[in-house]
Amino acid sequence: MHISLWVAQVLLALTFIWAAYAKLLQPIEETTKMLPWAKDNLMLLKFTGIVEILGALGIILPATLRIQPKLTIFAAYGIIALMISASIFHISRGEASLIGMNIFLLYWLCLLHGADGRKLQFRQNKHCLKSRQRKWKSMPYRKFPHGFNSSKTTKPMRMQGF
Repeated sequence: MHISLWVAQVLLALTFIWAAYAKLLQPIEETTKMLPWAKDNLMLLKFTGIVEILGALGIILPATLRIQPKLTIFAAYGIIALMISASIFHISRGEASLIGMNIFLLYWLCLLHGADGRKLQFRQNKHCLKSRQRKWKSMPYRKFPHGFNSSKTTKPMRMQGF
């Protein structure tokens, strides 16, 4: 799970770096071939490019450098807000057919958020609990002197034998 989380983070970061490059460094003529709205909204184009580059760096750098890894989640929140805003923007312009990539990236960002942090630990603990239950069921039945649910078993039992 850990390796797949890193692969997803790197792929998302590369996607957003590519998008930021297209918005910030390419000539406007080439950018308008990909993004028809770019010629009308140059400031919005530059703003989204800056947000995308900051988000890409925020997805990778905090966890890589181990400096405030929680910032990765906040970077994901920022890009999620950008993707939702971009979808609304495209729908308002009548370009609803162009939001497929935004929805795809939004989906992966939500998965990244769900797999990072406490939820990842919860899933691992849940898995460990299930494997312990399987081991317990596979063990041969042993009789305890007072049974499992008896009130007499509140004190720890001593191992006898060995």
